[in-house]
Amino acid sequence: MNARYSYLSHLQCSLCQHPYNADQLESKARLLVKDEGQNPTGSFKARGMATAVSRALELGARGVVTPTAGNAGAALAAYAARARLPAYVVVPQDAPDTCIQQARLYGAEVELIPGLISDAGQVSAEVSRQRGWFNISTLREPYRVEGKKTMGLELAEQLGWRLPDAIIYPIGGGTGIVGMWKAFAELHQLGWLTSNRLPKMIIVQAEGCAPLVRAFHEGLEEAEPWPAQKAHTKAAGLLLKIHFLEPGDETVLFFTSSGLTDLGNYSQ
Repeated sequence: MNARYSYLSHLQCSLCQHPYNADQLESKARLLVKDEGQNPTGSFKARGMATAVSRALELGARGVVTPTAGNAGAALAAYAARARLPAYVVVPQDAPDTCIQQARLYGAEVELIPGLISDAGQVSAEVSRQRGWFNISTLREPYRVEGKKTMGLELAEQLGWRLPDAIIYPIGGGTGIVGMWKAFAELHQLGWLTSNRLPKMIIVQAEGCAPLVRAFHEGLEEAEPWPAQKAHTKAAGLLLKIHFLEPGDETVLFFTSSGLTDLGNYSQ
């Protein structure tokens, strides 16, 4: 391993035809699924953490910190272990136990707290200040976005340097969709795309915790925090309101492996 980079073997995540699209989508729309669960730590979070931890190592960080609802902490712990950097992960106490245990198995120090990921973010910031460690919270540094950008680059390559009509993406903090849009803009500037048309970007959030969806429907420029006492969701219950699609659209649904266990189990 190069002393300045934290790397685990990454393979291209598969893009496959969705078997449930006959009656559940607009007429004749073609649905493809990109399975991000094939990443080294089991979710798309591996992309961003590979880049962020590598950059932290290159800049001489003494340790790394992140808040997480599960998968991000496991990914950080894995890449920090590969880089031989200490890691501190702050997790809401009701996060999936499998992700908590995964982070611990990789050697991270894990702190469980009451509340939501936003509360974990505040604790992470304080730990970062106290220890002088690199804070890899969502959109607090640019490198996770650069890592997530590879989803867009990979998708374009898999489709022969064209883009689909629409992308449906389950979103939490937003680095993934920001990274993909950045990738598409850069590919367009380079002249690598076969068309100037960019896809519709459709975000999905669980009804029990949907600050960005609420802000969109209310026409707000910024999303208000979702009250912790009202937040409730199982990631498998994603609500897809697919009237954004046009007949015949080719659409890519990103399976980020954030708890979505049955790709056919959508609320209508």
